[in-house]
Amino acid sequence: MLNVIKYKIYELFHMVSFYVIMLVMTVWVLLTSVDYVDEDGVENLFNYAKCFVLDSGFLSMFFVIFLAIYFTAEYKNGFIKSIATNCSKLQLIVGNFIATAIVFVVYTVYMLSISVIVGCFVVSDRYFGSVTGLLTSVGLASVVYLALAAIILAVSMLARGTAWPIIIGLMICTQFTYIIAMAVKTLFDLDISKYQISYYLANLTDDTTATIVAGSIYFVIFGILSLFIVKKKDV
Repeated sequence: MLNVIKYKIYELFHMVSFYVIMLVMTVWVLLTSVDYVDEDGVENLFNYAKCFVLDSGFLSMFFVIFLAIYFTAEYKNGFIKSIATNCSKLQLIVGNFIATAIVFVVYTVYMLSISVIVGCFVVSDRYFGSVTGLLTSVGLASVVYLALAAIILAVSMLARGTAWPIIIGLMICTQFTYIIAMAVKTLFDLDISKYQISYYLANLTDDTTATIVAGSIYFVIFGILSLFIVKKKDV
């Protein structure tokens, strides 16, 4: 298991796309930061960074794109086939989620840092604000993002390409799946919006318990599905 984790970390930080996404993040922050100046509720640097990075959905979109590239790349380069005889399928799945956690931490810290720096120039009240509130949002986001990663991993294993994972991931991140919820409510008078992971991406701190429970359920379900797929398919 330790060898798998070491390889995952090595592979992660030697992928060109990992750094390309970070470069695009930087450009995105610089070009779009003006849209978040003096918005309602943006009264300090930490809140500005939280609104810009987590509440806006920017981070989740970059997160999804990189994971789709990362998960499909390892199957294309034959990594899993080369080590399948040396470790269990469960260890492979766990290794993927450890890599996902590292991506989340690096991307979140990086984008929050860039946003705070930019905020020093565009936010009128230049004080940091509540660290506790920011850490709470990041903690809740980690649960939801791991659930999102489990979905992307399962789709990547089924599709074996980047297109479908990116499409489905971006549909979730941009709240496009609400169309499904609206259709169900219209046809069957049943509100399923709060059962969708996209709802919790957009409303991290509205109900912390519900966010943790929903994220955990999605993570377990799609994690088990990924394990089932990797056992059944020659990946």
